[in-house]
Amino acid sequence: ESARMPVTEEERLQSLRAWLLCSGDSEEQIAVSFDDTLAVLCASRFDPSRADGAGDPPGGPPWLGELLERARWRELVYTLHARHPSSALLNTAVQRLLASPAH
Repeated sequence: ESARMPVTEEERLQSLRAWLLCSGDSEEQIAVSFDDTLAVLCASRFDPSRADGAGDPPGGPPWLGELLERARWRELVYTLHARHPSSALLNTAVQRLLASPAH
C-alpha cells in the first residue's frame, strides 16, 4: 500500500468543484452554493469571544475589507451583529459599513 499524501483544503475544494461541474452545476451555481453553505456555518458557529480575541489591528483584520465588499457577507455581518451586539469584530465591521457610501 502506498503512502498517501495529506490533502490540502484547496485540493478538497477543487475536487468538490470538479464533481459538481460533472454533475451539471454551473460555476455560478457552485459559487452561490459554496457561499450559502459558508454563511450558514458562520452564522451557526460564530463565537464572539473567539472572534474578538484575535488581537486585530484597529479597523479589523486584514480580510474584513474584502469580505465587506460582497453583499452576501454584509448581510451576514448585520445578522450576526443583531445576535451579538457587543462583539468588537462585528461592531468594527458595522462601523466600516456605515462609513462607506457604497453600502
